[in-house]
Amino acid sequence: MRHAISSNYVVYLQIYDIDIGVEDDPITFSQAMGGSESTLWYNSMKDEMNSMANNQVWDLVELPKGFTQQEGIDYHDTFSLVSKKYSFWIIMALVAHFDIELHQMDVKTTFLNGDLEEEVYRKQPEEFITNGNDHIVCKLKKSIYGLKQASRQWYLKFHDVISSFGFIENVMDQCIYHKVKRFLSQQFDMKDMGEASYVIGIKIERDRSQWILGLSQETYINKMLERFCMKDCSPDIAPIVKGDRFSLNQCPSNDLEKKEMKNIPYAFAVGSLMYAQPEGHFMEKCKANTGCYFDNKT
Repeated sequence: MRHAISSNYVVYLQIYDIDIGVEDDPITFSQAMGGSESTLWYNSMKDEMNSMANNQVWDLVELPKGFTQQEGIDYHDTFSLVSKKYSFWIIMALVAHFDIELHQMDVKTTFLNGDLEEEVYRKQPEEFITNGNDHIVCKLKKSIYGLKQASRQWYLKFHDVISSFGFIENVMDQCIYHKVKRFLSQQFDMKDMGEASYVIGIKIERDRSQWILGLSQETYINKMLERFCMKDCSPDIAPIVKGDRFSLNQCPSNDLEKKEMKNIPYAFAVGSLMYAQPEGHFMEKCKANTGCYFDNKT
């Protein structure tokens, strides 16, 4: 059983299908309401609150003591399986070879389906507080976003549901099942996205008359360049200059250099590049060097 992917790779997990913008989303209610798209954000919040009500995410109760998440009390296991990249490649190859229909679906408000095993409380969402109940908090029944165990609880829920329909995990990749649209729509609030075009930041292009399927990461790479301020850089035929060597001598050697290095998203960039370099020869060298700059989180 493999652990959830490292946060160093979060950039490619943020490229959800057709989300190709480079602007960062607001992280607080005030930021959302202070922007040019405040109306859209507020309508989205209302939709989210309706989803929480439909999924019976919480009960309103008095606030008990100890209002924090503590390991072993508020959560135990946090890891969640992720599909292997080879599984994705194999599926794409089978789709092209047998000219199979390739569709995708999205589970709406995914984490709100996961059952919560621990006792966890949270404040009522800002601007959505129940009238006359300002002192009341939410006792969670579902693994809402932000909980450390949310991803794992969703995986367990999905596994239970899909297994109850008679599906069996692939012995090589426990994230692969044979999925059926109608069944999933009966179990979860699903959005049918039709034929697959973007999957985890990879664009899928097909010429079915020629039995050809192509994969492109152009959008992902352009967004990555924008994120790391490399949009105007010059292209090169190789990702590394011949003769370059990495060594421990390049690590920060004093407190000042370590402080400066904290502001450089080195591991973040390496993780992003590794996702764009599946063959991995060059990136294996970078990966080995990552620990140098982030040893003991420095």
